[in-house]
Amino acid sequence: MTYRSTWLVCLLALPALAQNIGLEGEWLSTEESSSEGYIFAADGRFAVFDRPDGSYQFGRWRTEGDILELHFPSGPSQYNFKRSDAQLELSYGDAFFEVTTSYARSPDSRGRVAAVLAAPVPADIPGLLLGRWDQVGEYLSGAYVFLSDGRYLHFDGDQPDSLGRYKLEAGKLVFCGLDGAPSYEEGMDVFGPILELRTEMFDGSQLASHYRKAAADPTALEAAWTTPAAEELAALLPGRWSTDPEAFLSQQFSFHPAGHCVLQDDISTNFGNWRLEGFKLFVDDLGGWTHEYTLSFFGEFSVFSMRTVNGDELAYFCTLDEGSLAEVERELAKPPAEALRDALLGCWKSEEEMLGLTWIFVDDRYYYSSETGDITLASRGKIELDGEQLTVWNRAEGAAVYEHCWILGGRQLVLVGSSSQGGLVPIVYGKTPASDEEIRAWAETVEAEKRAADEAWLQRIPVGPRKEQGAFGGAGDVPADPDAGFVYTDAVVFAEMELYFWQGLAYEVEFGPNAGSIVYDRTDWYFLPNGRVYKQVSSHGPAQPLIQGIWGRYKLEGQQIRWSVPGEEEVLDLEDGRRNLYSPDNLQFNNLKAAEAALSQD
Repeated sequence: MTYRSTWLVCLLALPALAQNIGLEGEWLSTEESSSEGYIFAADGRFAVFDRPDGSYQFGRWRTEGDILELHFPSGPSQYNFKRSDAQLELSYGDAFFEVTTSYARSPDSRGRVAAVLAAPVPADIPGLLLGRWDQVGEYLSGAYVFLSDGRYLHFDGDQPDSLGRYKLEAGKLVFCGLDGAPSYEEGMDVFGPILELRTEMFDGSQLASHYRKAAADPTALEAAWTTPAAEELAALLPGRWSTDPEAFLSQQFSFHPAGHCVLQDDISTNFGNWRLEGFKLFVDDLGGWTHEYTLSFFGEFSVFSMRTVNGDELAYFCTLDEGSLAEVERELAKPPAEALRDALLGCWKSEEEMLGLTWIFVDDRYYYSSETGDITLASRGKIELDGEQLTVWNRAEGAAVYEHCWILGGRQLVLVGSSSQGGLVPIVYGKTPASDEEIRAWAETVEAEKRAADEAWLQRIPVGPRKEQGAFGGAGDVPADPDAGFVYTDAVVFAEMELYFWQGLAYEVEFGPNAGSIVYDRTDWYFLPNGRVYKQVSSHGPAQPLIQGIWGRYKLEGQQIRWSVPGEEEVLDLEDGRRNLYSPDNLQFNNLKAAEAALSQD
């Protein structure tokens, strides 16, 4: 019969042991089909084992008459037994079906009791625990290393997967984080060369695992866990540290000597700046979060452990990639702040293709496009740099501020934080292979096309001297003019009526009699050739539109419009060949002709 080394242990209140009836010693099955054996100790402990794989189960035994009660980890079992000095028979079943197995006392019977079931003196347990313990079981590859300074390391095969500190309490082994905060505890017993650890389950039972003391020299293990001086860490850390690719927690840390870094896992990439305080590593990522790690070293491994927001401790066991320092210095090289504008020159496309984002930077100008399916949104404007903060601006969209603008290795652009991109989220772009000359030539072509289009629209939206046409009698949405004589004399005005409009997005009314209705707001400017202007503000919904209007005078002054009503005056800006009109607060009004032309092209 083969026994596994992990099972559910029922917590049982054992009755007092019966008197020693000569069972003490090791008993081996004499049946050809069975390779199991029992070892009984006089103090009531026993072990049952399978000789081929060496796995053990432990428990306590008692007798009552001819009944042997074995309290296995999985619960109690009862056997009828018969014993002579050298023979033991155990049987179970009933009058209809009974199974009997015979056992013979082994030659070194009592020596085996001492070897397997020797109960250590409590004061000796801390010393016995030191060293390496390998998990017992054919398919089990776990191992613990316990060190004299109170630290432990757990292995899964050849790879470590957790570490921390430990402390002994009565019948318990308490596992803690490196900061000493308890994480969990396990029941513990030592049976000769076997360490039993029991984890309490949600139903009150326990999950037990067994570990055999390895022959590894504890002194050598202690020497392997070397700890550099804190002042040496700044020189040791630069380079690329990677976990095993098959590790459950996969992570890569790339530290540049200049103090910035990249953290990557299977899901995300974080960019930030690193700093050390003793053996504490802090990474201030560009999204505004600070990640705190505790550094430990074991042989070739550097361990980055961190405690999560819910109190769990995660440990990343990393090795330094050979030759990685030169790669990191090259791939993560950042230009100085004064050279950032020159480094931005080029075409940058988002590395995540689903985003479909493109930036082109030329000197103090930018060109931006966003492609989603069949929809392409484009804008252009000016840029400003303040250290690594990038601000892009145009009259129609206002300013978008990127708190961090990094260029890494000359080939990767990282932008973090923008009102147009929804917050402090790093977006990574790769530089296209176009040369600086090709980018400048492209930008000049685009600007020349815009200048030509603006000139054409200046002809389509003509201006000239004000014409005496008398009072406007009203038509369509424009009421009759009550004061046609209030004008700027000798003014330059539009040669024909021009309409500029702004229409806001639809929204739901929250309060009042129209609560729940969907409405939109609109502002219209009607500029007449006689130097008069009518401004109308309206709100449109399921009910009759709410309209407010006012008449005033206007005149053109170069690319500006000055308009006024008695006692109040305001200046508006004309741009893009008079296609767009901007208020002082940068609200954009589209010329009706230009808007219709754009729709016809779509």
